Amino acid sequence: LPFEVNLSRWGEELYGEIPVSLEQENSQVDCEVGDIGYWPSGKGFCIFFGPTPASKGDKPKAASPVNIFAKIEGDAKTFLQFSSFQGTVKKG
Repeated sequence: LPFEVNLSRWGEELYGEIPVSLEQENSQVDCEVGDIGYWPSGKGFCIFFGPTPASKGDKPKAASPVNIFAKIEGDAKTFLQFSSFQGTVKKG
């Protein structure tokens, strides 16, 4: 850390490749609104703020297992305004 990330939208998820390579660890496909995760099969950083095309209801569902490692503080629905997103990931 830090590193730049360019995120694209998939339903109500923003995701993008990051320069990190990790194995699956307590991975899951069923997520909660506000979850932030790492997608091992795509070296991806993911922010979940609502249903995705893989969802069967109102909750986010990843395309394949993700390692959830953080949660958004505040209203995750703020991300609805973005079709893409560019930013810096840093510790703290």
